[in-house]
Amino acid sequence: MVYFGFDDAVNSLINEYYDEIFTNNRNNPNGCPITMSLYVSDLYTDYKLVKKYYDAGHEIGVHGVNDKRIDTAAHLSEEAKQQRDNLIKHAEVKTDDIVGWRSPFLTSAGEEQPRILNNLGFKYDITVTYDGSPPNDIIWPSTLDYPWPYTCFLNCPRKTVKGFWLVPVIPLQGKNNNYKCTYVDGCLHQPNNETEAFDYLWNNFNAYYTSSRAPFGLSMHAAWFAYSPYKVSAVNKFLEKILALKDVYVVSVKQVLEWMEKPTPLSKLKDFKP
Repeated sequence: MVYFGFDDAVNSLINEYYDEIFTNNRNNPNGCPITMSLYVSDLYTDYKLVKKYYDAGHEIGVHGVNDKRIDTAAHLSEEAKQQRDNLIKHAEVKTDDIVGWRSPFLTSAGEEQPRILNNLGFKYDITVTYDGSPPNDIIWPSTLDYPWPYTCFLNCPRKTVKGFWLVPVIPLQGKNNNYKCTYVDGCLHQPNNETEAFDYLWNNFNAYYTSSRAPFGLSMHAAWFAYSPYKVSAVNKFLEKILALKDVYVVSVKQVLEWMEKPTPLSKLKDFKP
């Protein structure tokens, strides 16, 4: 399973990139359309566009109101609730469909973050950055029925919140595997052309595909495409290649967790409702 998780505002400056990549004729092997997860902040967002992507089947999650650091429990509770209400009111997203949260700048509010999000009705948090060493050390999302056993860059959740999911942000390997890139667009040395951008995506995907088969996450900002048309071309080429594989699905984070809750073999995915 491959998922794209885009952060920040949704507006006319970036929607053309989404429309070029997530086209109506680009489907998973079972015939269902590919989807993405949008973690939306309020500032500069056009909610008509959010509704457009929601109606098309993409996941709409929450990224706070003003895309500012949220590092206290009170601030988290306020921002998560307010932006969820904005999405419900202005984009007509159903309350039950808003299940995912990502903190701005991947800054956790600390030990209480999972509990607060769970109490607000969220199902998962995709904020904590895993400090392992991919590709040989790749982990799956997991619930906090038990304390999170791994290392992370900041504020590892050590308290239990039964049934609440933690989806780790696993850094990608940059050029020559010499450094980690938390976001796709976060590498110090960016790809200089379509071939380098494609290889960057493919090599990281292949590390998962040929090992643990854990969900492969591309956490990113649409700004990665700005002024670099070859990056859009590289993503399109990447999608064409992986969708030619009959055992690879491009889905939202919400769909990843729905599959994990009810693992279903490839032979039955045509009838798997999520």
